[in-house]
Amino acid sequence: MAIQEQIKVWIYLTRRDKSGVRFLSQFRSKMEISPTRIKNIADLSIPTENIQKLDEIIFQSRLEWEPWIESANSFDVIKNKIKKRGYSNIPISFIPETGSNNINLTPEIHTSNLIQTKTMVRRQV
Repeated sequence: MAIQEQIKVWIYLTRRDKSGVRFLSQFRSKMEISPTRIKNIADLSIPTENIQKLDEIIFQSRLEWEPWIESANSFDVIKNKIKKRGYSNIPISFIPETGSNNINLTPEIHTSNLIQTKTMVRRQV
């Protein structure tokens, strides 16, 4: 039986005017997730101590920042994905505001409860 590879899932805040990004935390997951706006952090089945910290940060910055979740293999990949969506002032290196930047020390979350956004794929001509 093959062992499923753990995927890195990033939780971050983006400014509503697309002029900044703040990385809050990274977790492990078994399934990939496209960029999805987080409406309720409790849907992610994150440990309670992490939920409280993330909820506090999201609540304090709710007027100018939006919480997002997305999967990517590395920090460079997530930076490029965010940059392609038009955001600027992306941090050079990953320093989380909560949790650890070591993927082996981060807990596993279940993203199956999230309502994922559906995207259309443009066919290459």
